[in-house]
Amino acid sequence: YEGSQWGGGRGLFSWHLINGLKGMADTRPEDGEVTLTELYDYVKQKVGDASYDKASRTYRQTPQYCCSPADNLVMSVVNQAEKEKLIASLQSGISYTPDKNSLAVNKSVHLGTMMKEAGMDEWYRQFLKAINEGRLIEKDGAYDLLKKILLDKATRPQLASELKFELSSKLMTDVAKVINTYLHAGTNNNNYTYKYFMDAANKLRVFEQVADTLYYNPLDVKVNKLFLEGHANWRSFNTGDMRRSLAKVDSALALKPQAAYLYNLKGLLHISLKQYKEAQVTLRKGIALAPRWLYPHHNMGSAFTQMNQFDSALIYYKKALALDSSYQTTYGGISGIYSMRGMNDSAIYWTTAGLSQDKKDPILWTQLGYSYMAKKDWPNALKSFYNGMHFDPQFVYANEGALRVHMYDFNSGDSVEHYVKKMIRADSLNPAVYSGLGGIFTEFKEFDEAIRMFDISLAIDSLNPDTWKLVGAAYKTMGNDSAAIIAYTKAWEIDSTDVGTLGEMGNLYFNRGRYEDARWLYRESLKYDPMNAVLQFNLAYANQLLGELAEAEDGYKKLLAAKPDFADAFYMLAGMYAAENKKPEALQQLALAFKYGEFLKENVENDPAMEPLLQEAGFKKLLQKLK
Repeated sequence: YEGSQWGGGRGLFSWHLINGLKGMADTRPEDGEVTLTELYDYVKQKVGDASYDKASRTYRQTPQYCCSPADNLVMSVVNQAEKEKLIASLQSGISYTPDKNSLAVNKSVHLGTMMKEAGMDEWYRQFLKAINEGRLIEKDGAYDLLKKILLDKATRPQLASELKFELSSKLMTDVAKVINTYLHAGTNNNNYTYKYFMDAANKLRVFEQVADTLYYNPLDVKVNKLFLEGHANWRSFNTGDMRRSLAKVDSALALKPQAAYLYNLKGLLHISLKQYKEAQVTLRKGIALAPRWLYPHHNMGSAFTQMNQFDSALIYYKKALALDSSYQTTYGGISGIYSMRGMNDSAIYWTTAGLSQDKKDPILWTQLGYSYMAKKDWPNALKSFYNGMHFDPQFVYANEGALRVHMYDFNSGDSVEHYVKKMIRADSLNPAVYSGLGGIFTEFKEFDEAIRMFDISLAIDSLNPDTWKLVGAAYKTMGNDSAAIIAYTKAWEIDSTDVGTLGEMGNLYFNRGRYEDARWLYRESLKYDPMNAVLQFNLAYANQLLGELAEAEDGYKKLLAAKPDFADAFYMLAGMYAAENKKPEALQQLALAFKYGEFLKENVENDPAMEPLLQEAGFKKLLQKLK
């Protein structure tokens, strides 16, 4: 509805929207800022009251809002003096116009009439059509048309102001929809693509150029633009892109240090960069600021999962589900934990539960495929990967899964070539495509092709430590320890805190007899994963070979206190006690080793460490239990 009673020719909605932004909506609390919640409540009430039809008992115009209100999104900062003048003019029934020609809300002429009088009625028709179709910043869209109109000499300042307001209002509506959908986990996050966020950031850039600063907070616009630009690369496989995104989020936090949504994104980027400790610190800040917000709880679960701290991960995942049981990604996180534990049936259960919330999630279908593949259920695995590709044809991991099934089950050269070409064709500049293929070729001992794929991946992104680790694993499998150490060293130079890198380097040095270097690396890795049983065992073994027997014994005992069924630790203690002629203690440890582990009789009999026990009746009795 439009009419002279609403600001001299404005629409009913836009009139109350402007008044709300200028301070009339600043009510709960009246703190000098108009939040999106306050603005929505104010405009809905005013428009509803003015458009109510008593005869039909209906509201002829009711503003709608797509998402849950975002309490912390500030839409404008109130100029108290201007607000008081506006209140006085509204109370007197006069449409108030600030002393600013560009606002001109008091002109009693319809905008369409003004455009027609200026000879631009066709441009105005195209302008409105573009806005109604959502073509705001595209080529030949509303912004391009606005620029043409503004360049025309017939365009008066008041007309320019009205057109800018029309466009800026729609731009902010679109951006608010993106931000608030994110804030309230209101959509499948697989929709959160680079384009999804970057389009919103570009709309904010145009908004800054056309909107009047009287009606918005420039600081909030700058912060949200940095947030959107940073989030655009949240799923990038390029390390440089993720680092640049992290820098943008850090800049936003410097401007707005109490914004929970910024801490959540910062934590998410730290996880993507394998910086799990930093992620935990950051996400805890986000949780403290927004304790009932789903995302930081879920992402904290993800950080703990990546550190193999599954019990802590489950605590946060279950907190996330308590906040929103419909969020399918959390079910996938729990499924991932069970997969890593080798509990495939439980993994399938949780993945299926996630798919009951969203049957179109390609990540969940891919997770389901890998769970079936672990059970060697090839038909169901392939079906699941196909479903993942159906909903996202370019999804790398679904394609990788299908390729693996063909290599394991069908061993068809044609199928392998088909998937390799398809993956490269779909995203030829994605380093993860080539590193993934390199990992698969390593798995099937196609080493020349594996190294070729790794080389392409590193040419695109040489800063990805995971790719260097895959190169190291390939060379280690090939028996080229020197090349493997070089590759792992590259990974370590990029990320000196990665447990896997430190552990593998330690193993390589250990196998070369460089026990001092191996011990240092094992100690470093345990700083970041102190409960890792394999690393604890390797450190104790290195100490034993270095003659640090007391430290070795203490290491084995600490390991067994935390993991009492670690058979190899019992076996190593048995060998140490046998060497010290503590035969009863040695036999006791050996019995526990055989209880929890599988050992071959021939290997135990020929082990020099067991030589002091060969004539013991108890030793012979224990050997009878072995194959």
